[in-house]
Amino acid sequence: MPTASGRSIFGRFLLDREQDRFSREVFLGVLKPEHMPQWAIEKMAGPEPEQAPEQASEPVWIRVFQINQDRDTERRCFEPLVPGQAVDASIYDVVYDGPVPSADPEMIFQQFNDVLPPLHRGWSMSISDVVEVGGKYLFVDRVGFREIDFDASLTQKPDGLLRVVMVEPGQGAYEAEIAPDYKAMQRVVGGLIEVTCPFDDKVAVVSCDTAKLDGMAGNRCINGAVYAGPLFIAGDDGEGGFCSLTDEQAAGYCQVFAQPEDITMEEVRADMGIVAYGFDYS
Repeated sequence: MPTASGRSIFGRFLLDREQDRFSREVFLGVLKPEHMPQWAIEKMAGPEPEQAPEQASEPVWIRVFQINQDRDTERRCFEPLVPGQAVDASIYDVVYDGPVPSADPEMIFQQFNDVLPPLHRGWSMSISDVVEVGGKYLFVDRVGFREIDFDASLTQKPDGLLRVVMVEPGQGAYEAEIAPDYKAMQRVVGGLIEVTCPFDDKVAVVSCDTAKLDGMAGNRCINGAVYAGPLFIAGDDGEGGFCSLTDEQAAGYCQVFAQPEDITMEEVRADMGIVAYGFDYS
């Protein structure tokens, strides 16, 4: 829509039905219907091309890098790639290191502009970002992507990130890193956090306090209790706070939750309840 926010426009060429993404700046305006050529009208009225049925696939692991503006002395943030210019990896931070449903760069771009993954620590994907997918580094340019040389070892990430195991509905568990503050934790689980300790181990299960009331999908059944929505497992520092998991803990809980569970909404709702306690004031 011409009134929609954002700088990217997703469209399709009428001649070959190929989909693509463009920057809003390359458009002069919206063509009035009375000026539409006849061939274009016929193309728009024709049937959609047949598409092969989607095949279920394993999530794809990617990393996303964005420029840290404190280290951006040449003002390269949000700027397109200049021909012949090398990309200085040392001014970039790692802002996402995790799975996505597709390895298609355009699908990744769309995801990072529609609903950001909960572990993402940056802004929506924009010009000057770099995406690592399939062993290649792709620069997000004004239109499309450009493969570049990029030394990821020069990039940085915030200090003090917690090593956790992320467990999402319908997915196998995986190691992740999150910032050690409650705002970041709330973003990961999708609301106010709830902490439980169902294991005989110095770890805590962190989930959304209102996940079931909010209708989040069933995730896992742990010691007879149903958990809904995304959750993560962090170390318990013994003083009411969280700490990083050890190597053994991270590997162990990834194994415990390696297989997703099929938990219906009926099972989620059946696990909800309130216990009322009466008091005798006589």
